[in-house]
Amino acid sequence: LGLFEILGCSPSTFVSSSGLDKSDSLWKLFIEQVVPTQLFSKYGGNNNIFIQGNGALRYNLFKGNITLNDLISASPFNDTLYLVGDAIKGEDIINALGEPNYVDPDSKYGLPYFVFAGAGNLLK
Repeated sequence: LGLFEILGCSPSTFVSSSGLDKSDSLWKLFIEQVVPTQLFSKYGGNNNIFIQGNGALRYNLFKGNITLNDLISASPFNDTLYLVGDAIKGEDIINALGEPNYVDPDSKYGLPYFVFAGAGNLLK
């Protein structure tokens, strides 16, 4: 299965429960680095928006060598990605799901209910 094959190296530990405003946030790494380079760059354009529930990342990614086992531990789901539409207005998304990356003050970990990537141009 290749679970312990080294795939890369993490310069520091990233914590799955750290808020988006924290430097050690696995979610921040995911939406700022992984989604744009591994999803948006392969599936077109600057107008993409990725939305994920905050329960998708379940385990920390520790400093040092990264294996397939580490990635599966961090995100153990075999999720399917869906293209919902190609002309949805940003205001319609906000009306349905709320302000992008808004953190409820009562949130246990300082994470939004839905994590948005590529939402910078949502209202344009």
